[in-house]
Amino acid sequence: MKGDLYPFYVLFGKEGYFVRQAVARLKERILPSQDLHELLYDSFYGPEVNGADLADLCRTMPFFERSRLVLVWDADKLKETDQKEIRRYAEDPAPFTCMVLVAGEGFPKGELFAFLKDRHAGACLEFPGLKRAQCLSWLEKRAREKGLGAQVSPAIIEGLLSGGQVSLEALENQLEILAVYVQGLEDRRIKESLPFAFPEISLDQAYRLTDPLLRGQLPNVLDILNRFLGQGVSPLILLSRIAWEIRRLWQIKEEMERGAITDSFLRSIRVQPFKKAEYTSVARRLSWGSLGRIFLALGETDRLLKSSRLDPQLHLEGLCERIARVVTARSEH
Repeated sequence: MKGDLYPFYVLFGKEGYFVRQAVARLKERILPSQDLHELLYDSFYGPEVNGADLADLCRTMPFFERSRLVLVWDADKLKETDQKEIRRYAEDPAPFTCMVLVAGEGFPKGELFAFLKDRHAGACLEFPGLKRAQCLSWLEKRAREKGLGAQVSPAIIEGLLSGGQVSLEALENQLEILAVYVQGLEDRRIKESLPFAFPEISLDQAYRLTDPLLRGQLPNVLDILNRFLGQGVSPLILLSRIAWEIRRLWQIKEEMERGAITDSFLRSIRVQPFKKAEYTSVARRLSWGSLGRIFLALGETDRLLKSSRLDPQLHLEGLCERIARVVTARSEH
């Protein structure tokens, strides 16, 4: 994605890892800092997009006269009427907006995508799944980038594929564990079988994800989410933990309106007393409307995790982005 940016990108394919990497690179190019995400970045899901509203947004000059990034996940599920509206916009797109349409495994159907393929063929990028030899080559490259080229024998790298791992995120996470392990070796060289198994992140440690989420620390949240998923934790279990956390905020807000928050009440909903100030601060800052919108997003994410062909991580990342925006926004009155 070097050179001038296209006004549109269509990303699709079996390898979700590379799709997410492409999205991340576009974010880095278009969004100058995390602080401006709220003003210059918008994310939608194809089934809920209104084509006319999306076109109007893309034509609206962003703040600071910077570039705007608009992402549409599950773009292959855009309704025909909405495709027509976006196609009309695509005939004369705004020079300051980049729209990224993320689809499933195959190139999406419809007149919008046929038009974009004809007009911007170079921006229609497929990311097919890797065969074993390609995956091994990728692992070796990532190992060298992590400083493991001289410390780990090729047999050890190849052995990472013997466990039947299909997620590149999981494989990369194993390389990170290897890198930490090698740092503690005197000769810093691994030639034989590893003396340990790659551990899963305990679900009892879910606070590592939900604590930064309630603080709106999105980069930390996405990194931790990636690690959980890379270790094989079920996306639906992670969603349930996030939902549980939002439910506790709802309960705290209800209790605040009835009177003071007691330690016994916090214990009843399994919130440590030392976190009282943090939870009450977030609950006070959020309106009932904001909490309601978060619950709607939770329900939509649950539906997408069970029905969408896209990588579940995309849907969970989108949910975390929504929640982080809401909890860091100013109080609503």
